[in-house]
Order: sequence, then C-alpha cells, then structure tokens
Amino acid sequence: MDILITLPQNLWIDIVEGKKTIELRSVCPKRFRLFYDRVWVVLKGYKLVVGSFCIDNCIWIGNYQKFWNDFGATLCVSHDWFQRYVCHKKTLFAWNIENVYELEEPMKLKTLLHVEKSPQSYTYVKRPLFINEVRKK
Repeated sequence: MDILITLPQNLWIDIVEGKKTIELRSVCPKRFRLFYDRVWVVLKGYKLVVGSFCIDNCIWIGNYQKFWNDFGATLCVSHDWFQRYVCHKKTLFAWNIENVYELEEPMKLKTLLHVEKSPQSYTYVKRPLFINEVRKK
C-alpha cells in the first residue's frame, strides 16, 4: 500500500534535484514494502500531488548528533531545524529516498489518490492505476 506525505515545496525540489536523499520521520510504516510501495508527495499548503519516490531502507536513528554529523547534508535542513525537530522525539527513522518520479503536471489530491486533505504525518493510500507505467521507465 502506498503512502501520502506532506512536504514543503523547497524540500520536494531538493529531492527532485537529488540533493535531499533522506527523509526524517518518527515512524517506519508497518504496512509498507520497501522498494515496491511508493511515497506520494503533496505540497504543504496546497492540495496538489507533485510526484513520488520509493524507500529502499528505513533506519532507526539512535544517536541524533552522530547522525547529523554523518548525514546532515543529505537532509537539506539547517542544524537548528534538525535540533528543534528531534528534541522531543522518542524515536526517529531515516527513510532513504530512491527512484524519484515527478509528475509532468501536479494533480489534485482527490483526483489522483481519492483523498480530501493533506496528512499531518502520513496516511496510507491506494495506488493510482498509472503507476505501473512509472515502473517501466
């Protein structure tokens, strides 16, 4: 089953350009199949889906500071933002981003994924029918 997440536009652009290769989340989805299911991205403040990516690994992060020292540049966020984000987290996971697909034209949430609103964290969604064509590229 695919997932829908909300991201700011600047982070989506960094993903498409290959600068951002890790997404931080407080969960590793249980019903998600690595390499197969897709993470669909809706832009924060809009109801538009702009593309998707696969996760090839979901890693629990034990030492936040060591993680920042080793991988901070691949997050495309400031150290201050990272510190604020992790300060109240009991668990934190790094989703390794692979196989990025940008839609030619953004699509409305309801049209593409039959969802009314953007999730605060993430939500499971049914895969759009055209996704099989994406896999062939």
